[in-house]
Amino acid sequence: MAILSLTDLVEAERRGWLKVENHQGFSPFSINLNLGKLYRRKERFIIMDDSPETSQEEFIASLEEVSLGADPVIIQKGMYFWQPQEKVFLARGLWGEVTSRSSTARLGMKVWSKGIDDYLSKPEAEVDASPLCALITTGTTVALHQGSPMGQLFVHHGWEYVVPAVVKKMMDENELVLRKEGKVLSSSEVEMIDGQIVLHMHPEIQIYNEGILQPGTSPQPYFKKITLATAPIWIPEFLFFISCSEEEVEIPSGFVGYVTENVVRRREVTCSIRPEGQPLNYASHANAPYVGPRTVFKGKVTFENFLYRNGAEIHAGMKQSELRLVPLVTPLTESQPSRYNNQQGATLSRL
Repeated sequence: MAILSLTDLVEAERRGWLKVENHQGFSPFSINLNLGKLYRRKERFIIMDDSPETSQEEFIASLEEVSLGADPVIIQKGMYFWQPQEKVFLARGLWGEVTSRSSTARLGMKVWSKGIDDYLSKPEAEVDASPLCALITTGTTVALHQGSPMGQLFVHHGWEYVVPAVVKKMMDENELVLRKEGKVLSSSEVEMIDGQIVLHMHPEIQIYNEGILQPGTSPQPYFKKITLATAPIWIPEFLFFISCSEEEVEIPSGFVGYVTENVVRRREVTCSIRPEGQPLNYASHANAPYVGPRTVFKGKVTFENFLYRNGAEIHAGMKQSELRLVPLVTPLTESQPSRYNNQQGATLSRL
């Protein structure tokens, strides 16, 4: 797959292939979406059925709408669904994906559309809808208003993958740069699995204590910074913490990075591993999984982590995630840098 960059998004809008009503401008390779409607499940277990017999309207009718008035809605536990204020049109041949924005992800909010409303991800048909997305908080308490920043829409075209040999070649030619303690790493010095680059946990982490987080308000009072040693420490279940990679990353202008989520259900090769060889029971996910090219971002990659049942031991230098490359349709040779550009530690939300 290839992702539309700013140049492509502007051209697609001009040609009528893409329309996002009332959007507030394009980001370097995505479109920001804001909270329009919020729903909760009437029943404990419910999934989106995207068969031709089930319309989006029929599925939404099975949900309970949450009133978004003057007072904030407190999101703490459970699964919610939401629709943006913006309506999305994608022409045939394009498909979309919604994830958290980086700043809201750092509040513990996880937003996604895949597997929920797959109408977005069918390039064989036009899409003209307000996409239905899922929302959970991963161990935090968050206050939301109508219009709160929620997610970002990525628009894809086609299917294209970067093979391992190309990734290694880019590292050896310094197109793709990884640094550790100031030293540029060659491909032979980088741990790789199936063409994906393994990133490792930096000693500095930020642990969420308690309190209500709100987009646009500093979360600093609700987090405690600690420094890990190489000896493991125990992190209790259902705890949210922010970490970053030991490695600094610079991605070529024609690509974006994608960091994988480590969960116990994945095959062992993609999981963080306990000393005895068992996968850890936590999600080490960039809730906003895409990492911009060097014109947008250079630095250590942030991760939002959530401990499942029974907790886990963590330590500095352990495997954090895997980074793979996704092509852009048109390279981003110039761009407005991210507000997180050059971050060097576990960085809280700056929204």
